[in-house]
Amino acid sequence: MAQIGEKAFIEILRYDPEVDRKPHYETYEVPVVKGLTVLECLYHILENHDGSLAFRSSCRAAVCGSCGMKINGKFGLACRTLVENIKGVKIRVEPLANLPLVKDLVVDMADFYEKYTIVEPYLIPKEIPEGKEFYQSPDDRKNVDGLVECIMCGACYAACTMTAWDKQFPGPFGMLAADGKLRDTRDSLGNERIINLTDEHGIWRCHDEFNCMEACPKHLSPTGAIHHLKRESVKYRFTSPKRNELVDAKPDTLPAVIPEALTARRSFMKTAFWGGTGVIGAGFLLLFSPLFNKPTRGWETGWIKVGEVPDVQTGKPVEITYKRQKWERGQLVSYPKRAYLVKNDSGALSAIDPTCTHLGCICYWDDAIRMFLCPCHGGAFNTEGKVTLGPPPTPLVLMNVKVEGGMLYLQEEVA
Repeated sequence: MAQIGEKAFIEILRYDPEVDRKPHYETYEVPVVKGLTVLECLYHILENHDGSLAFRSSCRAAVCGSCGMKINGKFGLACRTLVENIKGVKIRVEPLANLPLVKDLVVDMADFYEKYTIVEPYLIPKEIPEGKEFYQSPDDRKNVDGLVECIMCGACYAACTMTAWDKQFPGPFGMLAADGKLRDTRDSLGNERIINLTDEHGIWRCHDEFNCMEACPKHLSPTGAIHHLKRESVKYRFTSPKRNELVDAKPDTLPAVIPEALTARRSFMKTAFWGGTGVIGAGFLLLFSPLFNKPTRGWETGWIKVGEVPDVQTGKPVEITYKRQKWERGQLVSYPKRAYLVKNDSGALSAIDPTCTHLGCICYWDDAIRMFLCPCHGGAFNTEGKVTLGPPPTPLVLMNVKVEGGMLYLQEEVA
């Protein structure tokens, strides 16, 4: 353990694709002071030893999740890892695992964020209140404690062996977000969220190794969330409306299986045997077909008719609402959504989905600073959806726009 006043030896995995053939380690000496963090060591090396060192950071307060990395074999945040608490004077720092290496301690997070979108980690409301926030009682809010505090640092994703083995497994952070929305009383999708997580790459891939819980710097429990999703998926299979409809089917609707012409005893017994087997088989299918059927589901593609084109001024986005349809149990269900219509200097219209790419919050337009702001963490986006402030990882989603006969149409990307 490095003592205050001594020096710590920071061994960093270095890799520059333009220079190096393969990654290698380099060691640097850093003076130890009280409260020194691994992130501050990296800044010391950047400023005093090697200005080419690449790593990510932002808030330095364990809020943004930018500085996730591997420190002495454990995944966590460099900004909250104190040097004085690490055993030994040599500290090895490496990038997150299970993600492509870009340079030094920087990894490509594109696949990480793409898997996040699979679980639809944003609120799908029952209705959009006009001029008000989505109301939630204190008791209802407590139901999602420990499920909405994820900072997307990637530590659990890097520590999970299943993400390394199954490239389509969303990861612990995605399952945590899915369970948070499942328990959110403001969300209208309900147990339909479970369907998208029960395939061969979903919740049943988790082997309860608890690596994600040990790595999480916010002390959350992705494993506990996955367990809850597993329990709810089992209950849903036996309580879904589709199963009840099948169970309520009347026996007399089954076709007759014993022709009147068969009077011989042997023929009668054969017919009775196979007919009984058929009835049992039909009953089995009626009771358990929800376990095997894969009904049409997912968001409807194509253009969505919004209505008449609103009056939009250049540089002043206008909020609009529309209905987006999704297939559930063989029928289309409509959900309300928001969007912002933007007019650029040339007069062309574009549309932005205000759902923040960080935690699924709904951003709003602020005329004072002329940017979209996220009410959760203060992140900001310009009228092109690009990140301008804060830790949001990716830009807001741009939507396709067309105008025909004075009517506005939008088209969304489909995950």
